[in-house]
Amino acid sequence: MIKSKYLVVRIVFILFFVLFSVTKFLGQTAILDSLKKHAGNGSNLNEQLQTVIEILSRSHSIPADTFYKYIKTGEELAIPNSPELYRVKAAYAGYLTRTGHIAGAFNLTDSVLFVIPSADKYFDSYLWLLNTRIGLDIRTSRSKEAIDNLFLLLKKAEQNNNELWISRAYVNLGWAHMELEKFDDAIKWLNKGIDATPNEYIKTKSPFLFSNIASCYNNIGKSDSAFYFINEALRYGQIDQNLFHIANALNIRADIYVKQKKFAEAEADLNEAIKIREQIGDNLFIVSDLAQLSSFYASINKTDKGIDVALRAIPVAEKLGSYSKLIFLYGALAKNYKEAKMGMEYGEAMQKISQFKDSLNKKNSNEAITALEVKYELQKKENIIIQQESKITRNRYIAIGSIIIVVLISVLMGLAYRNRQLLQMQKMETALVQQKMLAAEEIRTAQETERKRIAADLHDNLGAYAAAITNNVKGLKEKTVDENTATENLEENARKMVTQLSDTIWVLKNEQLLFTNLADRFKAWMQRLMKNYPAVKYDFSEKIVNDISFTPVNILHLFYILKECVNNALRHSGCTEIKIDFLSDDKLSITVADNGNGMKHHPLEGNGIDNIKKRAEVCGWKVEWKANKPQGTQIMLSATTK
Repeated sequence: MIKSKYLVVRIVFILFFVLFSVTKFLGQTAILDSLKKHAGNGSNLNEQLQTVIEILSRSHSIPADTFYKYIKTGEELAIPNSPELYRVKAAYAGYLTRTGHIAGAFNLTDSVLFVIPSADKYFDSYLWLLNTRIGLDIRTSRSKEAIDNLFLLLKKAEQNNNELWISRAYVNLGWAHMELEKFDDAIKWLNKGIDATPNEYIKTKSPFLFSNIASCYNNIGKSDSAFYFINEALRYGQIDQNLFHIANALNIRADIYVKQKKFAEAEADLNEAIKIREQIGDNLFIVSDLAQLSSFYASINKTDKGIDVALRAIPVAEKLGSYSKLIFLYGALAKNYKEAKMGMEYGEAMQKISQFKDSLNKKNSNEAITALEVKYELQKKENIIIQQESKITRNRYIAIGSIIIVVLISVLMGLAYRNRQLLQMQKMETALVQQKMLAAEEIRTAQETERKRIAADLHDNLGAYAAAITNNVKGLKEKTVDENTATENLEENARKMVTQLSDTIWVLKNEQLLFTNLADRFKAWMQRLMKNYPAVKYDFSEKIVNDISFTPVNILHLFYILKECVNNALRHSGCTEIKIDFLSDDKLSITVADNGNGMKHHPLEGNGIDNIKKRAEVCGWKVEWKANKPQGTQIMLSATTK
């Protein structure tokens, strides 16, 4: 619904300029012109108010006095204590920030955040206020406080599955780390934001994801990546007609051009950015632009202009209280002094940079920010567990119910030994469910699918064994079968049920199993099995350099495949030697080889062979049968590492 609203006002896409006040301020976008016209001609007051709020959300593209005019209009139209009024107050805090009234902006956001109701209808207004407060913290070098609030914002956005606010949270996490010159960390958060924003419409509302990551790549010398992302940023900014962002992106691209020594292109972008910035007015970013312009003049040896620009901008940055911008300005000033061979002045500028960096580091220690990140991750995991609690509980009851049914069937068959085993399995299953509840994190949907597959497999196999047991007991009661034969069959079927459940429990009690776990489990099974075949030698080897992890269902499929291969060799090949090799390096492979009578005596057909092929296909492995030299059969399972 929100998207369709924006599509209506984005019909006209041609940028044009109109006069505002006298002729001092230029440049409303086509979208803003349409919104302003609609605000004056709305059919009712509520419709006018919603249009005014939409204009306030585009404050980045209007002059400060126009911004203020619509704030006042919003205050007049909004009902007291309504979500719309709190949204207007958030805009007013943004206006105070733009006009340099930082203390007033802090007081306003703090006072409103303290009283805003917690009902769902206030959710968006609350996040606007919180986001405004975060921007204030970043602008005034309070990065630790900003990151703490950003994790709170991100948590609330994720709880409500709000893609737009999730994206904005990642934008600001990147910005906060950029201000600390922690560009690798900033890239990490911005990439998370891009990955979490598949929706093209949301990308047009979050172009800073792309411009900020471009700036980070530019700062660490990766110009190709920087150029790609800055052009994406400009494209999204132009689609949304976001003048503030277009100016910011042009400045970043200009810096990329400077490093590529394309000075004409850089100067063109800087001049265009300054024109746009003067239209909309934001002292903090005007300071940034002046710092960049000063640095540019140094790079083309126009140091008089560079020094003048920096010295004019420094008092503005001091008034704003932004250490990061002061570091930027003194860096540009030092660069000009160095080019002009003004050694004393260069030294004083570098000393200022050192002082401001010390002040910035005291306010934002690495340890404090790392602690906030850990706190966020813990909160995120806690949130996932809460969201999945009902699903886990339902699955737990299904699993326990299935086990109880199996136990009851065994009790009816009168097999005391089997009964004790199933009771033990019940305890293990209960412990498994409890463990999985504590460890539940991010991939519950995939785990649910795997549990259903394993449950179906378990149901089919145990059902067959239970039917066989029932038939044997019936034969014993009616005395229609040989008693010794029936007893042997009962013991065999009970043993197979225990083995089936044991293998299943082994994988279910782990969310991930390593290649080493499979090798160890299969080795233990082989040791038990081969006691029954004293005439057959076996050799087990493993070379596991890269220990890959697997999902439980894939491990179970591989385990069953290997059991089928070994059983086939022992029963049908007439072999005297079996060799099993596990390999995990740049590729994965498992080989089962025997010295029996070979494939020509046993064609590749039958239920056992079909089961091996199907299980290999399900878990993404390739299976091949080859002749073993000098005789016998070799079965190779292989997969690529990722």
